Amino acid sequence: MKRLAREEGQFVASSAGAASLAAIDVAERIARGKLDAPHETVVTVFPDSSERYLSKDIYGSFEEWTTDE
Repeated sequence: MKRLAREEGQFVASSAGAASLAAIDVAERIARGKLDAPHETVVTVFPDSSERYLSKDIYGSFEEWTTDE
């Protein structure tokens, strides 16, 4: 979630973060030839935003998630 917000500008919740990781894994497996696929493009849907989690302090302060980890 933090990487997507910091690097991609996507303000998403944990389920979207999981979908992103799964899409990256599939794309890497296709690129390495470990997964046969008719196309090299992988599409995923981010099912929710992160606005309802703001009160839970998931992102911490703005400075925390905008600096390199």
